[in-house]
Amino acid sequence: MSDTKAGETYTAEEPATPPRPRRRLFLVLILLILLGLVLYQNRGKFIAAVVNGRPITRFELDGRMVARYGDATLEEMINEHLVKSEAQAKGVKTSPEEINSRLEEFTKQIGENTKLEDFLTQRGFTLEEFKKQIELDILVKKLTAGSVNISDQELADFISKNRASLTATSEADLKNEALEILSSRKRNETFQKWFQELKNKAKVQKFI
Repeated sequence: MSDTKAGETYTAEEPATPPRPRRRLFLVLILLILLGLVLYQNRGKFIAAVVNGRPITRFELDGRMVARYGDATLEEMINEHLVKSEAQAKGVKTSPEEINSRLEEFTKQIGENTKLEDFLTQRGFTLEEFKKQIELDILVKKLTAGSVNISDQELADFISKNRASLTATSEADLKNEALEILSSRKRNETFQKWFQELKNKAKVQKFI
């Protein structure tokens, strides 16, 4: 049974759909809002600071930092990479215990009343950066181990020439102090020579 009158035809109404341009505009607005939220939540990755409403971008900051410190920082990173690559090639490693032991020694040297993190912060280091430097120093000493030898005559000559500047009083302590100074000097000389040879063999390309 039909409710339509004679002579009339029934046409089912199609559900109304927004025009395509309006739908696209709606999607674009949603995407822009989502993008804005993402950028706001991660603004620190794009904006370094805002001064009187004007942003200083990370790009500007990075450009200034690279221009001022880039070459020295890059050289430092290259040196670290060379040492670690050499250590890996020769199977030389450090352990967390070795690093922590060195940290404990250093903490004792700066005094119990000084917090290590505060001491490092005042000198522009973080604890993680300092640990990396300790790791690097341990690797270097292991790689150059056995290359520092000091004869009894060298030790005696050094004490004779530098007795006035040494702080120890007993003969045994004088020898220990002189040995530590001479060992440090020779380690440094050995490292400079070893590292220069390492750099000469390496293939390094800089792009800044």
